[in-house]
Amino acid sequence: AITALSNLTISSGLKVIPDYAFDECASLRTVTVPYGVKELGVHAFAKCKSLESISLPSTLTKIGGNAFYLCARLKGISLPDGITSVGVNAFRNCSLLTTLDLSGATMTEIPASMCEVCVALSSILLPATVSSIGNWAFYNCKALTTLDLSQMSFTAIPESVCYGCELLSTLLLPANYTSIGNYAFSSCSGMTSVA
Repeated sequence: AITALSNLTISSGLKVIPDYAFDECASLRTVTVPYGVKELGVHAFAKCKSLESISLPSTLTKIGGNAFYLCARLKGISLPDGITSVGVNAFRNCSLLTTLDLSGATMTEIPASMCEVCVALSSILLPATVSSIGNWAFYNCKALTTLDLSQMSFTAIPESVCYGCELLSTLLLPANYTSIGNYAFSSCSGMTSVA
């Protein structure tokens, strides 16, 4: 890891930010990813514990697993429309992240642990194209108040998907679900409405 790097502007011409490219760059605070980049590799910015802001291009379509894992100071991230794939643990332990807007994405899967332990996440918008959700996707998102899954087509609500979402009061589920996994909504003590 490059421990002293604080501000990063990546040169144009790249299509992919490689796996582990900036993993554990502990002093990195700001990043600008140029137009033309289509993919962030696995662990691309994982454990960048000082990262506060990142600018992503409209050309981006794929976010690799653990791409922003443990970016503990990242408060917001503006995701472009057209995201087709997000990997497991992509935003896990982004403990200051407050909002996530994937409404313009065309992804079919919310991966396992995508937002696990994003304890400040109060708002998330998801696309209707989703047909499956992984276990622990929103585990311990303690500040999340509303989750709308009603326009999605998946039938299995996974294990521990919203475990520990203490402030979750309104939950809208798809009409065609046929199973609910263990602990799916355990410790959701603020739940007042499920439809």
